[in-house]
Amino acid sequence: MALIVFICISLSTLYSDADAKVFHLNQIPAGRSVTLPQPVETVVELGNRIRLNATDLPQSVKISLQSLSPTTQPVRLGIFDGRSVRYISIDTQPLLYSFKNLQEVVIMTGIDRKRPGSLTIESNRPLTVGR
Repeated sequence: MALIVFICISLSTLYSDADAKVFHLNQIPAGRSVTLPQPVETVVELGNRIRLNATDLPQSVKISLQSLSPTTQPVRLGIFDGRSVRYISIDTQPLLYSFKNLQEVVIMTGIDRKRPGSLTIESNRPLTVGR
């Protein structure tokens, strides 16, 4: 009985770690995607592009800049929704993007390729992400 309680406590400690709710996009190979079954933070290094697919409507994502630079300068993003590209600058204020449909959206962060840092993408629902 004590062994079962110890195993349950050990597993709950393992999965209650704060880092368990963070997914790094570089964990999957280029050209692949994965559906994250619960809302998590997805970290994307600047200089990469990310593909996002909504799994339900309405669905929104919050995009925040995590800069490694002591001075935070805006980062320019390109958001391609299948019809057009919108260029948006993001700095200390997060960007809220609402999906219009279930089609793929590509976010290009390569515009500031030489800059250290990353984007954090948070969704209010399960989300499909890809490289």
